[in-house]
Amino acid sequence: MNTIDLLMSMDKGTFKPHTKQIKISRLSTEENPFVLDVSGLSQPEVEEITDQILKTDANGKPFYDNAERIYLMLIKGIKNIDLKSTKLMEYFGVKTPYDLIKKLFLPGEIDKIDSAINELSGYKGDAITEVKN
Repeated sequence: MNTIDLLMSMDKGTFKPHTKQIKISRLSTEENPFVLDVSGLSQPEVEEITDQILKTDANGKPFYDNAERIYLMLIKGIKNIDLKSTKLMEYFGVKTPYDLIKKLFLPGEIDKIDSAINELSGYKGDAITEVKN
């Protein structure tokens, strides 16, 4: 089967980002595990984030704000908590979704959540492998 036929024979759901659940141990109890539903991001979502994190330094040189990239990845990739919720932000006494993320999660947890979303988005792991002939 050629590549075009193979693509056209696939279920269109194959092209949706993968999802998984991850548990935050520090916030979990045996009776109530704190579980996040995380999803990989689509190419349009990644492009939107890339546009948002492109900044210019004092000398006019462009750079990407990696910290902001991580926050935006979590906001889009965590599916069972609305990190833009004004109700949650008010409850935790913060003004922005970025501050809410910093309030809820430790730096290492933020990094691991970001890694999970990146992996589900095809950036890590064995998303692509070399074919040896």
